[in-house]
Amino acid sequence: MRTAILVAWVLAAAGTALLQAEEKPAMNEAQAPAPVAPESEWARKMDALRRKLQGGEVLLRDAFDREALGDDWVPEEGTWKTGGADGGVTGTPGTKYPDSFLWTKQSFKGDLVVEFEAECLSAPAHDINVVLNGRAPNYPDEKPMYLMGVGGWDNTQSGIERAPEYKLKALTELFTIEKARVYKVLAARLGSKLYLFVDGKLIVSAGDPDPLPAEGQVALHVYKSTVKFRNVVIRRPAK
Repeated sequence: MRTAILVAWVLAAAGTALLQAEEKPAMNEAQAPAPVAPESEWARKMDALRRKLQGGEVLLRDAFDREALGDDWVPEEGTWKTGGADGGVTGTPGTKYPDSFLWTKQSFKGDLVVEFEAECLSAPAHDINVVLNGRAPNYPDEKPMYLMGVGGWDNTQSGIERAPEYKLKALTELFTIEKARVYKVLAARLGSKLYLFVDGKLIVSAGDPDPLPAEGQVALHVYKSTVKFRNVVIRRPAK
């Protein structure tokens, strides 16, 4: 009898201890260390790319805060008007061709970064464009160049093209533009790689297996639209 009572008491005690152990958490949630997400390889590459594009020797800087275009620029087709003390330069196509260029007088060699702010003043909004590795004048015969556009194709796509054959195309439908909204655009060429950023975000990139020579003029470009460009900076990438 005593043996049976003792066995029952031992089993009851063990069950109570087991129940208490199950009810008690192993560690208070507030005390548990937060999981640390490892930095992705993509994030590291993007950080390195941004640092490279944001630093480097400035080759040309222009706020267009004057009445005349100045000696650094050569217009082709359409009209280009500066904003005076308020700054900026506004491009509008002419009647002979659907687009218009504002070329740098200077030609640049090697890797290059072009950065500016721009807004489309016409409705519907479309085509905030920039040219790298071009040569003025583009008409009457189209010349080789890299054309990078935001809100192109009637504001259905943004991307990178190689003229005049347009066999190289890198396009995205995930970015369009709004009228009178100011966008910060960065276009770059690093070797055979081309990049287009808007408001600090990479929206499209491309690799050219047979790249154009790394030299030529830069141009602001409009196509069937009126666009105001501000604070243009052309520079080398950081070493």
